[in-house]
Amino acid sequence: MAEWYEFPEESLVPVMPGPKLALVNAVPREEMIRQVEEEIHLGAASILNDALHFMDVVPGPLDPETGEPTDPVPPAAWVAELGEEGAQRRLRTATLALSSSKDAPIGLKLAKDTLVGMAKVRAKENQAPKTLNMVVVHMTGNLPKFDEIEVEPQR
Repeated sequence: MAEWYEFPEESLVPVMPGPKLALVNAVPREEMIRQVEEEIHLGAASILNDALHFMDVVPGPLDPETGEPTDPVPPAAWVAELGEEGAQRRLRTATLALSSSKDAPIGLKLAKDTLVGMAKVRAKENQAPKTLNMVVVHMTGNLPKFDEIEVEPQR
């Protein structure tokens, strides 16, 4: 198991180059956490952005045998903007956004909750000072002595 050593400005992160575990200098820990946070934020925003295109989903043509609409096809504008794979991803997400809240996948709710939570945290980051003002008082006086008395149990 690797040991972690702390330096004033940077952290060490284990890297697996081969059979041995090596420790190399990495970006400062706060910056690394901020990068991961930003990646999660962008992912949640992308999911919600795709879901908000639900009004652009047009049902496919009617099936001649059943009379039901076939699977929708992504609009040409989505394919031009995102490519075929990105357009299919947006279509899946937007189609799921058309379902009721009871039937919607947990991923849409998770993306919304993540985005809202991160927005709240980022808004509060600059509101209050980050220092904690605390006063500690030590009482070093002698404890009072009380007379000892005999107590008889009640019958």
